[in-house]
Amino acid sequence: MAGIADFKARAFIEAWEHQTQQSSLQNIEFIPTATDLATAQSYARKAVRTSPQNAGFYQTLGDALYWNLKNRARKTGKEPQNEEIFDAYRQAIKLRPTYPDYHLRLARAKIMSGVYDQELTLALQNSHRYGPWKPNIMYETVDLGMWSWPHLAPEARKTVTDVIEQSQRWQLDNKMNIRNSVGIWNLIVAYERKAEICPLLSRDNARNAKFCRFAIKKPDSKPGHT
Repeated sequence: MAGIADFKARAFIEAWEHQTQQSSLQNIEFIPTATDLATAQSYARKAVRTSPQNAGFYQTLGDALYWNLKNRARKTGKEPQNEEIFDAYRQAIKLRPTYPDYHLRLARAKIMSGVYDQELTLALQNSHRYGPWKPNIMYETVDLGMWSWPHLAPEARKTVTDVIEQSQRWQLDNKMNIRNSVGIWNLIVAYERKAEICPLLSRDNARNAKFCRFAIKKPDSKPGHT
């Protein structure tokens, strides 16, 4: 019963992700309906009630609630806190503490809620600690970091910078190296953070040196200010 409920909730989430991708190609913002959000969350809550020791079910609950957070934030222009989202990811972490995706999801929910606290910093550090070479972890960490850079604490900024440094030291095959390297640089450029990030990177890496050759340092943004 728990597995079926989780599957139904996950089906909504996967459909929303697909619709978001399709809408973005047309420059249209996709927002799930309130009815679909409530239905998905109901299934997810049923799954964790029925099988409370399954970390994946708590991830589904957190993910379903996260879509609700995005929906409310976009509609109101605010970033409301939602402890139920945080608690879902916390429980997933408690049950499976070395799985990096759960830590990153908690960090993402915190950032979307505008909560820049020590728990956020620790979540970023743990996601990097347990998933240092997972491309999706690296990419989303930098994406979140660039988006929220002015608000991050120094320790959180260091984690993001460490991920950037590591992304430029891929030693797999050349095609993989270039793909991951360029993907990370594209994020830095897209968020216009090159002048802030380059002074923090080591120049003993040829990729860093090439990318940062013409970077001009801007005044550093203090945490908590845009």
